[in-house]
Formats: sequence, C-alpha cells, structure tokens
Amino acid sequence: MSKLLTSKQIEDEEKPREIKPNQLLFACTGTIGEKFPENEILSNTKNLVDKIKYNQNKLIWIKAALGIMTTDTKPKLSMAECKIAGSDVKNIDLKNTRSEEPINQIKNIKQEDEKIEKKNTIEINNLEDLIEICLKKKEMKLKYELENNVNLVSFSNMNIEISINDKLNKNFIKDLSEKLYDWTKNRWLISFSKEKGGMSEKEKKHNLKKKNIIDYKSSSEYKNLLKVLPDIELTDIEKKDD
Repeated sequence: MSKLLTSKQIEDEEKPREIKPNQLLFACTGTIGEKFPENEILSNTKNLVDKIKYNQNKLIWIKAALGIMTTDTKPKLSMAECKIAGSDVKNIDLKNTRSEEPINQIKNIKQEDEKIEKKNTIEINNLEDLIEICLKKKEMKLKYELENNVNLVSFSNMNIEISINDKLNKNFIKDLSEKLYDWTKNRWLISFSKEKGGMSEKEKKHNLKKKNIIDYKSSSEYKNLLKVLPDIELTDIEKKDD
C-alpha cells in the first residue's frame, strides 16, 4: 500500500514524498469480533488508491468518521472531548447507544462546514463569467489565454471543450483546472476537440468594432462631419456612459 501511495504522489504532486508503512492507519466497518478482512483489502488496494482524488478537502475526514461508526449494541468507551474539522465536540458518551447526540454533533459540524464552503465558492456559468473572475482574482495570464487563444466549442455543467490551438500556453489546462477547483470546490473537465470552435473573445471584439465603424459611417452625423472635415478617418468608436 505504501508503494502504491508513493507512486500516486509522483503522479499527482509537484513535490512528491515517500509514504512509509508506519504512516498508514487501517480501519474497518465490519462486525466487532470478526476477523479483519485482510485478503479483501489486499486485493482492492490498487483500486482504492486509483480512486484517490487529486485534491481532498477536510470534509473527507468527516465522511471517513461517519463511515467507521458502528451501530451495534456493544458497550463503547467514552470521550470527554475531541476536535472534528477544527470544532470542539464535547461529552461524547458512546456507552449509551440509544443517544443520537454524538451523531448529531458530527452531522451539525459537517452541515456548518458545507455552508461555509458553499458561501466561499464562486459560480461560473459561461466563458464571460470565467474571464471576469480571472480579472477579479488578478490571474492575468489565464485571462489573456481565454481572450486571445481559446476557441470555445462548449461550456456547460463544469465541462469546457475547446478546439486545438497551437498558440495556447502548454500549462493552460493544468493552471485553469487548479484555479477552477480552488474557486468552485468542484473538479472541472477541460478537453480539446477536433471541432472548429467559435471565435475568440479578441476576434469578437475586433468584428464588433468593425461593424460599429461601418454602421456609423452610414449615419447622417458622419456624413455631416465629412462636409466639415473631408479628410477625417474613423479608426475607433467608444461608447461612453451618460
């Protein structure tokens, strides 16, 4: 198991470290008194390690705690105080198995933790939202790539599909994936497509600028300007707030 976890570190982490056997802790939700299912665990270790997520959050420890809690009627030890997800849980008495208080305490902490995480997450529904959040977070390299070198094929349900573009920075997918996870607390799928994507945001702005110039040149206001300034050349139009 330690070798498998060490290999997983090399795959996922920029600074991998060796996992030693004495650093592992095993737990089982089987019936108390039965033999520890060594063979079942050994035959599934690779599958378990492969399913480890690239980034874990502290809720995984709450889920692990709930997973190893048993429901039998055997007497349990008492615990005066412990910490779960950074919060104090006091007077846990597992001798009284009819009491739901310990379970409710853990559930309440988990629910409160989920509320905090949800409050701190950001909702991103389209490419425009993504560019805006890059601006707010001062991620200017990502913003530049999104505006200039991304030809979008589809954007929905935490899935982004873009057409292949040799101008894209080689670390773009990795960097964007990490930031999306940090901002939304969800793992996004970003993939390349052989389909021709839409115009980049830069191309859209350029085409809009050309259209605005053509439209204005056909207006009576511009024709009157030409009478006064026949050598005038229109290069750009900016819309100013009233």
